[in-house]
Amino acid sequence: MDALFTFVDRKMSSISPSASTLYTYSAACHGFATSLAPDEADSLRMLDSVLGVYEDTLYTLHTTQTPEFLGISNELGLWSWSGFPSSPNKEYSDVIIGVLDTGVWPESSSFDDSGMPSSGQVEG
Repeated sequence: MDALFTFVDRKMSSISPSASTLYTYSAACHGFATSLAPDEADSLRMLDSVLGVYEDTLYTLHTTQTPEFLGISNELGLWSWSGFPSSPNKEYSDVIIGVLDTGVWPESSSFDDSGMPSSGQVEG
């Protein structure tokens, strides 16, 4: 895996001397995050060895209780809507699981509970 990211760093340096790898992904997928100018992203996108270049969109978090917010509070969640059988012992292929990095920042003022009474229970 280190060889892959060494290759990525070399390619990035050839496109933008100032660009640096901000984060590398190696668990659910292999990739990296960086900060590029639009023309640098276009140059990277044109390389045959690059599968895709995607701009990160910053969203504001509306809730910390996503399943209820999306209305998927039953025990199978979205799985029951997928058309797949619900057998826990069945193996599946060609299933893509999305990972959303919400960027939740505990120091945000939205988490400030100063002056709030303790409920004794944690939700979310």
